[in-house]
Amino acid sequence: LLWQSLGFAAIVVAVVIVVRLAWVMAYNLVRRFTAKKFGISAGPTVAQGLLVSWCGMRGLVTLLRHPSRLRHVPGRPADPVVAPS
Repeated sequence: LLWQSLGFAAIVVAVVIVVRLAWVMAYNLVRRFTAKKFGISAGPTVAQGLLVSWCGMRGLVTLLRHPSRLRHVPGRPADPVVAPS
């Protein structure tokens, strides 16, 4: 059961990363096309697209950590990675 759960989690993570990468790269392709067509400034580069798609994954780490959050400990925030408000 553990290995099935880990395998499923790995598949979900891989799909999320690939979809995010494809979404950002598709947007960049459209942006470059419109920039060239209308003579606007150059559209985003592939390197910029890779950077944006990877930086957008920061929320994924929080979502993956959610099941492993510590139970409430008096005097300690519920999630030590997230700063208390």
